[in-house]
Amino acid sequence: MDQQEAKTSLLHYLSNKTAYPVIALKGQWGSGKTYVWREVEKTIQKDARRRPLYASLFGVASISELKERLHSAHLDQRIPRLSRPVNLIRNFWKKVPTAVSDASKSVGAALGAANVVSDEVNSAIIGRLLRNRLVVLDDLERCDTSLSITSVLGFIEYLRGNGCQVLVIFNEQKFTAKGADEAILTFREKVFDLEMQLVTTPSEAFLIALKKDHRPPHFEKLGQCCIDLGVSNIRVAKRIINVAKQVFGRHADLDEKLVIDSLPAVAVTTAMFYTSIEAAPTLKDLKDFVNRKGPKKENSDLLDSRSPEELKKLVEFKARYIPAVDLRFFNLLTEHIETGNILDKEFAKYWFAVSEQLKRRRLEEAVYQWAEDIEWHPTITQDQVLVRAKQFESEMGHLTDTSRRVLSQELKKLDENELAEAFERHSESVESIPYALGSSDSVRVNSDDSLQEKSRSELEAVRKLVIEIAGRDSGYSGWVEQLERVTVEQFVELLSADTAKEFKAIIIFIHRLHKNGFSFDASRLAIAVEQVMLGDGGKRRLHIVNNTGFAAGAVDQLLLLAKGETVSDWPRRPELP
Repeated sequence: MDQQEAKTSLLHYLSNKTAYPVIALKGQWGSGKTYVWREVEKTIQKDARRRPLYASLFGVASISELKERLHSAHLDQRIPRLSRPVNLIRNFWKKVPTAVSDASKSVGAALGAANVVSDEVNSAIIGRLLRNRLVVLDDLERCDTSLSITSVLGFIEYLRGNGCQVLVIFNEQKFTAKGADEAILTFREKVFDLEMQLVTTPSEAFLIALKKDHRPPHFEKLGQCCIDLGVSNIRVAKRIINVAKQVFGRHADLDEKLVIDSLPAVAVTTAMFYTSIEAAPTLKDLKDFVNRKGPKKENSDLLDSRSPEELKKLVEFKARYIPAVDLRFFNLLTEHIETGNILDKEFAKYWFAVSEQLKRRRLEEAVYQWAEDIEWHPTITQDQVLVRAKQFESEMGHLTDTSRRVLSQELKKLDENELAEAFERHSESVESIPYALGSSDSVRVNSDDSLQEKSRSELEAVRKLVIEIAGRDSGYSGWVEQLERVTVEQFVELLSADTAKEFKAIIIFIHRLHKNGFSFDASRLAIAVEQVMLGDGGKRRLHIVNNTGFAAGAVDQLLLLAKGETVSDWPRRPELP
């Protein structure tokens, strides 16, 4: 059962002491068993008569020690912070006989007798406390190996006889004491009246681990990473969150994309360190694999010793969870996780370097888009082009040589030589270079299969009408029939696109129809071309078509067809009513 089901069920069973005097709550380590109890305890605490006594058996070596822990819990309830001094006094009197025995055996014997009396009185007090109470015994599997599980089960039966209701919390797969597993199997039907199995989901584990304050950046994305990895251990989820806070939270103004792209590596490496990913390779093996082509050449020898199955497992794991992890970040991250070193300076230098790289890449993309708009945008003006070019000039230090060359080339075409020279001076050379945006040569190179895929991907973003017209290949049935149903108004709407992307797509589409020789009535398309290209605002569009070249012939023939002339490559225009 999950967390919510466990809370509801446990509260129900604890309310029925007669039917369920001894309840076992089982689950994996980190699944939140104690958390479930603490949540239920908040409701139970409202009833003063049912105030529970809680004790962890972690490291407990005897039943007497367990009783003392329960006594301390009682003192904490009655007089908070009193249990510690009482325990110190009790331990002091226990040690006095040994300390003075060498000096005076008679005094030691007397104190020893007094200690026996004290223990009997203390035992009687504890025995009185352990009547008709709700007793919670946690970490049964973590008791000292000198304390047998059979003895603990016997003590639980003693509590049952005293009218207590007992909740026992443990992970039955982690018993280490000799004979513990056998004792549980042998006596479970006698001792436990009900056994509850808690199975916490990864989403529950992350939400429990996530505190409302001091949340890491983009915690929703981090939570999804934990869910994808299947991290259901709440303590591991907390550690993942803490690592994210350390790595990202201490460095202000990090780019959102950098953080989001780096989160999977944080979740994966932390979870692997705590072996919390089912069927995953070890973190050491992943480090060797990731660094196989990096500066640590010795890792290649380590990989040589791996079997083909192990290498396949590493390849698949990395490809699934951290396909594009940055080697520098990965090594810093694993060092931080494995050693606890804050590495503030190292992370700061890394974030600065990758932020600069990202800024350069984004500027380069903007420059290429600027160049494409010069070639394809149906409404852009030269003034707008120059305004954007001057913005790039203000970012000169972050521009790559390739970006500067593109800017210089395009500005020279527009006779803006002074501005072009400003970019040229910062470049090693400004030789004409081929680039995919705004180059008629590159369009022709890609005008076959790759262009078809390009047009498809671009036209999917246009209205449904565009998809109907250009969304299929020539081999599909119904292509011509769909074209025959397109109206002049619809073609005009497509050709009137006001972005470079959409206008380029429709021109490529016309080129496709013309090149592949589709047999359909092109008269409506011809009329639309005439209205748009020769109408108001069409001069720029016609200039684009003629400048790019590859579709100029098709558009020219459509314009002739619109005038009623006979052309060889397009069907004759029918008589219009």
